[in-house]
Amino acid sequence: VTGAKIADDAINSEHYTDGSVDTAHIADANVTQAKIADQAINEAKMQISNAPTNGYMLTAQSGNTGGLTWAEAGSGHLTLINTQNLTSGTVNNITVTAFSSTYNTYKILIENLSNTEDTNLLLRFGDGSSFDDGNNYKFGSTGLNGDTESNTGSDSNHRSFIGITGTNVSGNKIDAINGSYAIELNIYNPNQALPTKVTGVTAYVSASNAYGEMRTIGGHNISTTQFTQWKITPSAGSFQNLTRILTYGYNI
Repeated sequence: VTGAKIADDAINSEHYTDGSVDTAHIADANVTQAKIADQAINEAKMQISNAPTNGYMLTAQSGNTGGLTWAEAGSGHLTLINTQNLTSGTVNNITVTAFSSTYNTYKILIENLSNTEDTNLLLRFGDGSSFDDGNNYKFGSTGLNGDTESNTGSDSNHRSFIGITGTNVSGNKIDAINGSYAIELNIYNPNQALPTKVTGVTAYVSASNAYGEMRTIGGHNISTTQFTQWKITPSAGSFQNLTRILTYGYNI
């Protein structure tokens, strides 16, 4: 029974032996996108020149096998890890789980922070099971108040927090009832067995725009705990109208 004895388009696929259509009988470029199911191609099916590593990016490398290579993310690039938004109501702390071995440095941005009472802002770190509230923190700050007053100081004692808005427990409280704060913090090595260091800057404006304050801070946690979380709490009252909290990771 030769090909000439068989009409065109006469043999249905049900007459093929399972597995009988081999590579040689599939024409080149005939496995089209329409023939591939969605979510069907995984990393093992891609031709990549090296083995994957968690946290690495897939990059184009024309000289490598397949033209693709897993590579470490370049240093200095910010990666957004966590976003929180609060448009109404009150909370008594901001807690974010973000620290891991992927990054050695983190940047925290807080916008439009106000409080129900005048308060200090207290920063602490946690390892997932508890937050360090022992006397393992040391910090200092300097600021300009209303363009006329400046204050600089450091606390001679170790504290159970890093004070973001003041040099000590009782001083330099923010008048958060009638205004709001913008805050930028940099956290260094929180997930490594090293002391965790902090630098930051805050900017305050009163509700009437009649009063302003700028403050820079620096501090550290003296322990070598590998932290996974950060938390900010007010020394009194509750946060309100907190619109946006962003946590970024990057390597330097």
